[in-house]
Amino acid sequence: MQKAAATIGTIVAPHHATDFIVLGLAIFFGGVVGVLLTFSVGGIKISLSTSVGTLLAGLLVGHLRTRYPLFGRIPDGAIAFMTSLGLAAFVGLTGIHAGPIFLSALKEAGLGLLLGGMVVTWRHRSWDWRSAISPCA
Repeated sequence: MQKAAATIGTIVAPHHATDFIVLGLAIFFGGVVGVLLTFSVGGIKISLSTSVGTLLAGLLVGHLRTRYPLFGRIPDGAIAFMTSLGLAAFVGLTGIHAGPIFLSALKEAGLGLLLGGMVVTWRHRSWDWRSAISPCA
């Protein structure tokens, strides 16, 4: 294996350590670039924001990791945890934002809106969409 690795390239083995230096620098510089990078469109000044800058830095580090596999290591368990945490935060914040709007719509439209949503959800779960799309069904 070592002989083949010397000919082909470096062995990339599973690991349990996160490269916090790369992770921290990507978050820091992504946030800074997101705040400082502004451009004008039709006289309106637009800034990317820290979240978009950090997202772009993450995409750049991910791309660099595909080219250089020993760079910016993060264990699979940590990636799964961050994915689950990010999804939970997104769903929670979306619910917090949409909750008051839903309640005002429920007050205006009445209980029929809630019951209609339940029927649509039930019909969606009981109907096989593939049979409607497939030409052989």
